[in-house]
Amino acid sequence: MFAMTSLGAEVDDSINRGRGPYVFKVSGQIYHWIGSMCPELNKKPKFLQLYIYDTRNEVDNRLHHFTKTGTRLRRDIVENLIQVLDRHNELVKFFRTARDKLEDGDILDFKIKLFGVAGSKQYDLPAGDSIGAIVFEGGPDVETNYDVIIEPRDGRP
Repeated sequence: MFAMTSLGAEVDDSINRGRGPYVFKVSGQIYHWIGSMCPELNKKPKFLQLYIYDTRNEVDNRLHHFTKTGTRLRRDIVENLIQVLDRHNELVKFFRTARDKLEDGDILDFKIKLFGVAGSKQYDLPAGDSIGAIVFEGGPDVETNYDVIIEPRDGRP
């Protein structure tokens, strides 16, 4: 419900022939799928988009993904968890800044660029000044050396 990315991997199901418990075997590299800042038209926001797009309905958008399972989740707990993340998670604060820029509407074309992410160690805690920047660019001809660029709206993550 609070994940910013989804898992990407090439799963090898050939090991699951016959009896026994399910085995999750990955062939190759595990990676994170990160999508655009906004969902495609007529689609509900998910993952990172939940922190940026339509945050007036954020709790409903988060709960929407769990209605199909029949699980009943407490709305007040989800609201409190959002508040904790907003106060204490540097990445969430960064993405909320993108939300504010998107809602202001003053800047039509901007991208979020995360740098220094690819080589970082898993146990490194992020700091606001080392995660990324919101950059206003002049167009597609501008070259970058960044690891991740998140576009306003796009197709596949």
